[in-house]
Amino acid sequence: EARCLDGSMAGYYVRRGTVNKFLLFFEGGGWCYDDNCDNPTAEGTLRNCRDRSGSRLGSSQRWEASKDGSFLTGMLSADPGKNPVFHNWTLVYLPYCDGASWTGDSIVDGLHFKGQIILDAVMSELESVEGIRAAEQVVISGGSAGASAVYYHADSLASRLSAGSSDGLRDCSERRLNQPSSETSNDDCASAAAVDVLALPDAGFFLDLPDRWGQRCWPNQMLSLFNVSQGYGELHAKCLERFESEPWRCLFPQYYGDLISTRILVMNSLYDSSELDYTLRLGCCPGGCKGQPTCAGRDLELFQALRDEHMRGWAAVVAKPGNGVWAPSCIDHTMGWSRWTDASWEVPAASGVTMAAAVQQWLDWSPGGHSNDLKFEDSAPWPHNRPCASDSAEFAVNALSGKDDLLTGKARWPWTAASVAAVTAVTGAVWVLKK
Repeated sequence: EARCLDGSMAGYYVRRGTVNKFLLFFEGGGWCYDDNCDNPTAEGTLRNCRDRSGSRLGSSQRWEASKDGSFLTGMLSADPGKNPVFHNWTLVYLPYCDGASWTGDSIVDGLHFKGQIILDAVMSELESVEGIRAAEQVVISGGSAGASAVYYHADSLASRLSAGSSDGLRDCSERRLNQPSSETSNDDCASAAAVDVLALPDAGFFLDLPDRWGQRCWPNQMLSLFNVSQGYGELHAKCLERFESEPWRCLFPQYYGDLISTRILVMNSLYDSSELDYTLRLGCCPGGCKGQPTCAGRDLELFQALRDEHMRGWAAVVAKPGNGVWAPSCIDHTMGWSRWTDASWEVPAASGVTMAAAVQQWLDWSPGGHSNDLKFEDSAPWPHNRPCASDSAEFAVNALSGKDDLLTGKARWPWTAASVAAVTAVTGAVWVLKK
């Protein structure tokens, strides 16, 4: 059954918009694994996962039945002024509660590692109730651990939706009749027979790299989790064929990105703060950060090398026609929340290509275009990439000191109480939880 770590039922939130365009968003929030990355054990991993099962990232017991429009920002906002790309799409938000990026079908020591079953159940309901098979476009997105889920599952989800697209016209027509107030028109339904599935991961291109002491810190933690959860079988199918004796490689997109057939736009900082802290374990700031030692020597070399490692890692992905990348040289993680239309984070600087603008160009791409038309990589390394370098310096203080909750898997939502009434008045959006 589709259960969270603690055995409670999983679910999803939906904000209905135009029925021929769906945005599926996998929530982030880290993973559960042994805190001791130098020598992670099954016991330590199970202990951490059990702790997580008592939180909203491992249980649905504390999930609200519905949420107002203030819940999400940036690329998930319903306000057209803040989100010109996706504001009127049907938005499906998948809360994260399996601890392993929607993989696994096992029960271990009382813990339910049922991520794949959760995903299958959600998709079945989206097909039967929400009419996703009738969509013209479906964008599969997510942040951090949710972005990892995009890399793992985009091709299998695209295959599933494409297999059902022959029924799309019928489903769209039925839903239009049942929801006469929707934005669906006859033209929408006429174009719904062939679904276009795309992948939009935000900060999920996590690299298999050693830390400053030469230890495979975070990669070993991921292996410890998947060894316990038995979740390897739900990773990218062609990757598992390529690395039949080394399935762990399919946790890291640098080893299989070239095999992803779904059209994809990589959104990732060249200096991802999660990797600086948890993968490289740099206890320093490259400069401009108050209260942190300045990186020097080998630490500074590792910091700058991360930029090159990313570009090499996703080069084969970006080279495919219709694929692209939006990657600033600034320290950040899951940028779709707060940098979506931020003009100071254009790539390249002063080009007008915000994250939202790059995504719109990618959505509008048609066969016959050139892949480099969608390649937005910051050519200036830190700290020469003005103006966003100065903006990200303050973020770096929190990220590199372990204060950024999105990286540690703790609950943190991007809104303040003062903004709730104002945003709700603008959007009028209501989220309904389906369990």
